Amino acid sequence: MGATSVTLSVGVGGLNLGLAASQGSAASAGGQTRLTDFAFDAQLSRGGLIARNLDGRAGSLRLTGGVSVDAALGLNGLLRPEVVSPRGTASAVIQVG
Repeated sequence: MGATSVTLSVGVGGLNLGLAASQGSAASAGGQTRLTDFAFDAQLSRGGLIARNLDGRAGSLRLTGGVSVDAALGLNGLLRPEVVSPRGTASAVIQVG
């Protein structure tokens, strides 16, 4: 199956991505994030699912990155939340998996 683009609204449970970006780390950034816009390129195969070019937004929060899920449901990837404010930009890199 070829790559396809997906756009939707999504919630991220267990992680406040805005707080993670502000702290520079996902450590102790529990909570929830509701992305009002979320788009990515998806490729599905027997080996699993790959989601590339993640582009999520919620107010001043932007999320980029990519993740993959293998056939055994193993998760791997990187997420980069970024918050822009008049005081500057704060971001983090979060290893998934």
